[in-house]
Amino acid sequence: MTMATQAPVKRPTKLGGSSFWTTSIFALLILIPCFVAFSNKLREFILLYRHQVDGVFAISPIVNYLLASLGFFFLFWWGICNGMFSQMEQPKRTFLEQEWKLDAEQARYEAEEAHREDSEGPSIFERSARMK
Repeated sequence: MTMATQAPVKRPTKLGGSSFWTTSIFALLILIPCFVAFSNKLREFILLYRHQVDGVFAISPIVNYLLASLGFFFLFWWGICNGMFSQMEQPKRTFLEQEWKLDAEQARYEAEEAHREDSEGPSIFERSARMK
């Protein structure tokens, strides 16, 4: 396929009303149960630490939960601040455009090679193979 026969790349459109609400509902359906489960587990560890003599071992999971949560939160915030979540489809489009350019360049190179072989005649290797 050449560049002239390929359809142009469509640019992203903003989320419409229904897409926004669908995405929001799915996000809430996933995030709320995760938050509840995380909060309950953290609460269990804290209660275990406070009310049992051997509950000191629960300090390590509590600290791990809090540090991991803060780390993910800061990575997420860093991604938002650096525009990681805007134009989510752009890398795909860039990849396809580069692929089309490389395909066109390869087709041009192969056509030039075929033309060069036709105009020059057989190569040295082909002539030596015929002589044997």
